Amino acid sequence: MENQKALFKLPDFVLVHPDLAEDPVCRQGQIGLLTYAVINRDDFYVGFEDEEVGVYNASALLILKDADAIFRYADTNRDFLTEYEQNALLSIGLLELYAENSGYQKEAFRIALQHPPLMDAVLLSIEAALQLNRGPETGR
Repeated sequence: MENQKALFKLPDFVLVHPDLAEDPVCRQGQIGLLTYAVINRDDFYVGFEDEEVGVYNASALLILKDADAIFRYADTNRDFLTEYEQNALLSIGLLELYAENSGYQKEAFRIALQHPPLMDAVLLSIEAALQLNRGPETGR
């Protein structure tokens, strides 16, 4: 099967969902390198620093939301966020914006992991990202 990672513009780094119930290589909450993706089989190959590779489905892997969405969330919710949370959001947004597909993505994931209440604001599953990119269904 052809590697579809580039075709679907998937990022280099992913986060294994921290609450994943059944993890084939026990890497919940860890950052890995997305090396290969077969979308129609829902197979995503993730390598880790110790060279172990796990195969996950799209709902098990989290990616960073785009910087605009993160900044919008920070602005919309500024009255409800602590200064510490606002700084974390801005840091994650800037890392996502200026460090696309680089090791700096790892730092953005680390910051997100340190702020569990903000994870929904800055992360989404690959499954959700693929659905957003598909757009409306068209019939014939």
